[in-house]
Amino acid sequence: MIGNDIPPLQCAGQLYENTLYALQHEPRWLAGCRRVWVVNNVVNETAERRVVRALKAHGYGDEHRPA
Repeated sequence: MIGNDIPPLQCAGQLYENTLYALQHEPRWLAGCRRVWVVNNVVNETAERRVVRALKAHGYGDEHRPA
């Protein structure tokens, strides 16, 4: 689940950096599992678009569900 940066625990952009790290370093498929990324109520629209773009670049689709 991907959410908002939480200052002072995280710096601005930590959401994006953590997502990129996971996309680049974690195994894409675990045995018999389907990976689903949940982008959860990200307040900053620019940050949300950036994360969704990274997910799409790594082959993940997107599905918007009403809150």
